[in-house]
Amino acid sequence: MNSTANLPRKRVVFAEGVEPRIIRAAAQLRDQDEAECILVGPPTDIEQAAALLGISLSGLHVVDPLSANQTSACAQHVQDLRQFKSIAMAER
Repeated sequence: MNSTANLPRKRVVFAEGVEPRIIRAAAQLRDQDEAECILVGPPTDIEQAAALLGISLSGLHVVDPLSANQTSACAQHVQDLRQFKSIAMAER
């Protein structure tokens, strides 16, 4: 019996989602079904970089860190991790 069969898939977040080597690594993990990959950066820039590399973004998640709903969630997470005194400090 495989005890890892019931474990959730790993999630990898790539903060430099526009970088060619990062896009290649995320695509390789996707193709090997190793992890759920999240590329962080301006969606248009990531799409252009992937197109130049001939890599499909299908199956990869792209997150724009500047979108309003992402900023609040990320700031809350950062505040929790770093124990900032305010959300405003975490957002900065």
